[in-house]
Amino acid sequence: MLLYVEAARASAATQQLVSFCDAIKGEIHMKVTVKLFANFRLGRFKVREQELPVPSSCGDVVASLTIPEPEIGIVLVNGRHAPLAQTLNEGDTLSLFPLVGGG
Repeated sequence: MLLYVEAARASAATQQLVSFCDAIKGEIHMKVTVKLFANFRLGRFKVREQELPVPSSCGDVVASLTIPEPEIGIVLVNGRHAPLAQTLNEGDTLSLFPLVGGG
């Protein structure tokens, strides 16, 4: 049992060291929730938590999802309108809506 506890402590310490080394190398990441609506979900997902490099913008996420920018209708960050150039922060929720047509 003692060996198991020591192994768990070593594992936690190793993870902290890896995170620290990543930060030193400039490989800092953040978690952002991405929500897709309407036809953007086809072949993708509805809601997903993504790990992104810091800094990342809304446009970076759109590009990573291979959604053509002209097809973007509404971009929301935490429920508020945002430009594609807006920088995202840890814990943000990015919602992407396609253009809507009809009458």
